[in-house]
Order: sequence, then C-alpha cells, then structure tokens
Amino acid sequence: MPAISRWSVNMNFAIHSMMYSYYALKALRIQIPRVVNISITTLQIMQMLFGLIINFYILKLKYLGMKCDISVSVLFNGLILYAVFFILFINYFIRTYLIRTHFKSNDQNNSNTDKRIDKKLE
Repeated sequence: MPAISRWSVNMNFAIHSMMYSYYALKALRIQIPRVVNISITTLQIMQMLFGLIINFYILKLKYLGMKCDISVSVLFNGLILYAVFFILFINYFIRTYLIRTHFKSNDQNNSNTDKRIDKKLE
C-alpha cells in the first residue's frame, strides 16, 4: 500500500470514528453540546486540507524525480477529491454555523421588535 494511502486511511478512520460516535449518541437522543458539532466539522475541514497538502507534496516529489509508489493519475484524483470535499465542508460550515447563527439572532431581534409593535397597536 502506498504511504500516502496510510495517511488518508488513518485520517479518515479517526474523523469518522468521532463522527459516527456523535451520530450514535444523537440517535439515542443524548444531548450533545453544539461545540462538538463545530469541532467535528472543523476536523473534517482540516482533514481535507491536510489531504490536499500531502497530495501536493507527493506530486512535487514525483515531478522532482524522486521515487514514489503512487501514480500521477492517482495523485490528481486525490487532489480533486480533497479539493471538492474541502470546498463542500467549508460551505457547510459557513451555512450551518455562521449564517444560521446570524439569522437566528436577527430573527430573535425581529420577533422582539414585532412584539413591541403589537403592544403599541393594542
């Protein structure tokens, strides 16, 4: 097995172990602090970034003529895969933890304003 595969498999195993443990606890209806969700998503983003770095580094070594036990086509596929998932996880993080939080706080402010307007109209 190419060394790059060991990195990918171990990173994937570590993150998925946490992620599926989280899902199992949620399925059991156990309340989990929001910071755990954010941490798991952040770790997934870091996994994708690290995967990109590893693939770029090995591709660089390959083009410098060093012996690497992986083909260029596999490296390019890995780069594409990690890049796509990196973008998707960043998008998910922004939409789930940044934008929703912003809208929720605005919705609460708007509902308080609506209540004050309703009282004035009564």
